[in-house]
Amino acid sequence: MKRMILMALGGGVLVALAGGFFYYAFYVNEPAPLDADSLAKKAMEAPVLEDRLTAASELSNLEGDEALIQLKRLAKESKDPRVIARVLPQLAARKRDSQTVELLLDTLSHGDAAVREVAFEELRSLVKIDPKDKASFVPDDPADKREPAAKLLKEKYQKAPLR
Repeated sequence: MKRMILMALGGGVLVALAGGFFYYAFYVNEPAPLDADSLAKKAMEAPVLEDRLTAASELSNLEGDEALIQLKRLAKESKDPRVIARVLPQLAARKRDSQTVELLLDTLSHGDAAVREVAFEELRSLVKIDPKDKASFVPDDPADKREPAAKLLKEKYQKAPLR
C-alpha cells in the first residue's frame, strides 16, 4: 500500500515537473516583441540580410507614429538598398503626405537602381505623373541622364496634389 502511494506521489511529481518545464519553455521563455526603435536598429545593423529584411517587414506591420518615424528613418539612413526597397512601399501606403512625396523624390537619386525604381513606382501611386515625365525618368540610366529628369520631377511634383 505504501509502495502504491509512493509511486502515485512520484508520478505526480514527474507530471508537475514536466508541466512546469513545458509552461516555462513555451510561455515564460518567449521573447517579448520588439518596439519600433529596436526593429529599426535591427533592420540597419543585423549582420544577416534576412534578419534585416525581417525586421524591416515587422516594423512595417507596427502601427503608430513611432513606427512611421522609424520607417522614414530607415528609408533615409539605411545603407542596405534591399531594406530601403522593402520599406518604401509600406511608407507610401501608410502615409500619403507631402513629406512622403519629398522622401520618394529624394530617393530618385539613390545609388541603387532597384531603390530608384521602387521610389518612382511609389511616387506614381501617390501623384498623377504625366506620361511624358514617366518616359523621361529611367532608373537604370546613367546619372548624367537620370539626374536632370529626377530634378525636373522634383520641381514639378513637390507641390502636386495627392491621389
